[in-house]
Amino acid sequence: MANFVFQTESIIDMKGIQGTSNKTYRQLMGNGLRYEIPKFQRDYTWETEQWDDLWKDIKLLLSDEESEHYMGYLVLQTSNNKNFHIIDGQQRLTTLSILILSTLKCLEELAGCISNLRGLAQDYVFEELSFIAHQSNS
Repeated sequence: MANFVFQTESIIDMKGIQGTSNKTYRQLMGNGLRYEIPKFQRDYTWETEQWDDLWKDIKLLLSDEESEHYMGYLVLQTSNNKNFHIIDGQQRLTTLSILILSTLKCLEELAGCISNLRGLAQDYVFEELSFIAHQSNS
């Protein structure tokens, strides 16, 4: 399975860097962890160029040309290892979150369409069988 890998640094209570590790997006977003972008961070600024670069990287991952893609540093501040302030890397983390949430929404809509089509097909088959049965009885 292809992964986006972030090198993370956790700062605990501003006492300094407590640990550096590589984590996948899945590891960062699971297990009830909560992330907040502090008010002092800049606004979201990714433009078409950055999105295009990310899309090329995703295509490489999906084509199995690489199994991991390094997404850079993610610096987090925490006091309890459950709630984190994103000090650096918020643009990348936000972009991947937007992409994943959009994909999930599309899949949910697709599942709804499939369900509707299944219902329409069942209705059509039932009507056809009823018509055939009615013709047979006539």
